[in-house]
Amino acid sequence: MFYSERQQQLLNLLKKEKSMRVSSIASKLFTSESTVRRDLTALEKEGLVRRTFGGAVICETERADEPLGIRNTKNTKAKSEIARRAAELVRDGMVIFLDSSTTVAHLVPHLARFHGLTVVTNSPATSIALGECGIQNFCTGGEFSSPSVCYVGSHAQEFIRGFNADIAFISCRGFSDEGLLTESNVEFVHIKKQMMKNAKRRVFLCDSSKFGKTFSLRLAEKEEFDDIISE
Repeated sequence: MFYSERQQQLLNLLKKEKSMRVSSIASKLFTSESTVRRDLTALEKEGLVRRTFGGAVICETERADEPLGIRNTKNTKAKSEIARRAAELVRDGMVIFLDSSTTVAHLVPHLARFHGLTVVTNSPATSIALGECGIQNFCTGGEFSSPSVCYVGSHAQEFIRGFNADIAFISCRGFSDEGLLTESNVEFVHIKKQMMKNAKRRVFLCDSSKFGKTFSLRLAEKEEFDDIISE
């Protein structure tokens, strides 16, 4: 889904207030109540808000995002194997999207053997690692998200829209038994969806610890990916 500036402002209001009446939202956004209701209906379908009588509430995530330092220590052997297999899809001269997940970050050392790559990421840590490997890369900039150590927001999305990638490497927090990819942070969903939209090939990287888990925000269905790689 493409989120308009108005819808993003609506989400930001609800994240701050937790719940609001339609009339209050319309007043703060300087728009009509009917427009707010249409936006809320669209956002509810995405699992981002829940409609209530006369208003809406934000859908809370199951738990806070883990700090990058903690995520970097988890399932490293599995992530390394996944990255090794994923690198087999890369060819010289490609334009590649890497999201800010630690699973995708394990790809970096495997990319050093290729020539003429251009990599776009919203992770400053991944960008630095790519530079140390001599790989041309662009980091989106935007609103800094801590403790996940990545850039999010409309500026980051707009930067990604400026590239046409050959491959997008994406991971997420949960992969349900029904094949649904889910996240716990709405800003991460926006970034990953934009990368998917602007890539010819979409590759989902997922270690087995995420199997059978479902979080509150829908990212995609497995059919939206060309390849799914696990250990």
